[in-house]
Amino acid sequence: MVPVSPQSPRDAELIAEAKLLRQHKGRLEARMQILEDHNKQLESQLHRLRQLLEQVSPRAFLLDLSRAIFQTGAEVLPVTTTDQEIVSVRGWSEKNADLF
Repeated sequence: MVPVSPQSPRDAELIAEAKLLRQHKGRLEARMQILEDHNKQLESQLHRLRQLLEQVSPRAFLLDLSRAIFQTGAEVLPVTTTDQEIVSVRGWSEKNADLF
């Protein structure tokens, strides 16, 4: 039988570092999976928005978009509702909540 030599302090450091790296790798892989799932959801939403854009008038599209944003509480860049007035979709939907 081969005698087992005690580990040097350097070996112990390397083993501990390897363990930490494996844990970190696991966290990164889990985060990557979350991001991939989120990306798929965003792609699906984009596809649906493109379908809506092709199917409905601009006013109906804005109503549907503002309803979705109002329900989620998301912030968006301002959109032009007329040539003279620029409001955020959220502000517009809050002012026109009775339309829903």
